[in-house]
Amino acid sequence: AASSGYFHSMMLDSNGIVWASGANAVGQLGLGDKVDRQTPVALECNEQKFVGVYCGGNYSCLLTDEGRVFCCGSNKGGQLGLSNRKGFSSLQQIPELPPIKAIAPYYDSTILLDTESNVYSSGYNHFGQLGHGDSTNRLKFEKIEDLAGISHIANGLSHSLFLRDDGIVLGCGSNRKGEVAGGSTAKMAIPTRIPGLPCVVSISAGRDHSLFLDNQGTVWGCGSNDEGQLGPQTTDNSLRCLSDSLLPIVSIFAKHKKSFLIDCEGTVWASGMNSNCELGIGVDVEKSPTAFTKVDGMPPITDIISGSNHTFFFSNNGELYVAGSTENGALGLDTKTIISTPKRVEFNSSVEHSWPEVPFVRKSFQKSARNV
Repeated sequence: AASSGYFHSMMLDSNGIVWASGANAVGQLGLGDKVDRQTPVALECNEQKFVGVYCGGNYSCLLTDEGRVFCCGSNKGGQLGLSNRKGFSSLQQIPELPPIKAIAPYYDSTILLDTESNVYSSGYNHFGQLGHGDSTNRLKFEKIEDLAGISHIANGLSHSLFLRDDGIVLGCGSNRKGEVAGGSTAKMAIPTRIPGLPCVVSISAGRDHSLFLDNQGTVWGCGSNDEGQLGPQTTDNSLRCLSDSLLPIVSIFAKHKKSFLIDCEGTVWASGMNSNCELGIGVDVEKSPTAFTKVDGMPPITDIISGSNHTFFFSNNGELYVAGSTENGALGLDTKTIISTPKRVEFNSSVEHSWPEVPFVRKSFQKSARNV
């Protein structure tokens, strides 16, 4: 497991130990101080067995094997759910929660999914993104009523997405860019079904755009496209197909103002903001390409983790590749140069200041004829 915030990153090794690197001005690394780290450092886990790490913009949430949630970092919006707005540089357990199985942080709001498929939210709520039918901020996690059977959650800057077991997607929050109901601009404070989608199996939310993967391997998107994060630039923010010229897609990743797709052969396609080469497509391209571009130089990829200006690519054979800015230490490399194309980084938990080997799920990729 691994995750990135705006300028910090965390990885979880096979022993349940969390490693962190990057910006730490508000204690988001959970190391008990506010000193940035250019290379990875292990957290003091206090005998907790962590199974998941989830990084928001300037804060972090960790999930234990028993469904408990610990957090650290910025809490200005109440996103840590600790009944206050005080930030913490060391891990704090969030009280009064049922067993949790998934966490979706972004900037100043957080969504939780429990083991019974119920959803809870806390933090900033000006646009109704917490889903409680109002615009009142929350300082502790509150269950979203009349929202059950949820299998996946996603969180953008001011909007939230919920995927039901039956493949239906609901959204709430800001819709200024059409991110929760492409074509409209009215905000929604109650989770509302997003029309026009086929049966969906995966969702992902960027800053103000949304991606949906259907059960046929087709990607749909809506919302802002100001940096080409939805492919060919247009002023139309309505829901549309993004992958009709690609092989069937198996995974989608939206972060900030960029998007990544992984096709059935493990090939990565990227579009959107590339000001620090975070897409991994080199320097001889537009700062923000307006079409999905193949990311070369890697074996089949199974997972992608991206922050504001950096990206991790995890390959099917257990290798780690990185691209983008190293300035804040979020890539965990002892250098401050921009990496314009994917660079392989050695896992080595026995070497100080290196990322540990991260467990991964191997996938079966196969060659197939391209769609017509």
